[in-house]
Amino acid sequence: MSAVAELATVVGWDGASYATTDWDVVHRGLGFELPEEYLELHRVFPPGEFWSPSGDSVIVQPPYRVDGVPVLQRQFRVELDELRQWRDEHPEDVPDAVFPEPGGLVPWARGSRPVLLWDPSAWTVVVSSGGIWRFDDDHPVLERFALSAVEFLVGYLTGEVRSVLLDPEPGPGGQPRFRPLPSDEWERMSAVRGPTVRKISLR
Repeated sequence: MSAVAELATVVGWDGASYATTDWDVVHRGLGFELPEEYLELHRVFPPGEFWSPSGDSVIVQPPYRVDGVPVLQRQFRVELDELRQWRDEHPEDVPDAVFPEPGGLVPWARGSRPVLLWDPSAWTVVVSSGGIWRFDDDHPVLERFALSAVEFLVGYLTGEVRSVLLDPEPGPGGQPRFRPLPSDEWERMSAVRGPTVRKISLR
């Protein structure tokens, strides 16, 4: 059983995604290819939230379309900016490069506050509070897990993996579940416009 199939079993999902993404375009824009497992995740699951037994969620969505072109990093602009800012001010907390810097941490999902990234050297998971959203000064800015994205989701939802950044105060136990975003809502929120250049006449 693939990790994506195991994830579907954990949350009781037997559907397929209504969203389509031209991943070749995404990869050309990034300059590298994302893990096939991640692409399979998006073929099986539509945009939505994976809810853990503790009551916290991980939001997984395909790339937003900027003027019709899918761009992975668009939905994570704020989180990446905050992480770079914290890294520049506290380099001891974030010893990594951050996308789009070469070899930098690459975003793939988010929690209620933290962002979930890959270490592209092995495509393993890094959870980050960006420093800005630290719940507790004793918590790290980065948590590292020797797991792929989908392996992490499976472990997080079954309780086998604990992240203090995603679940700083775990709530009562419940059933893991997946809540898809309605397709019309996704269409509205995922189609965005790029920056425009304002022309000024000197005449």
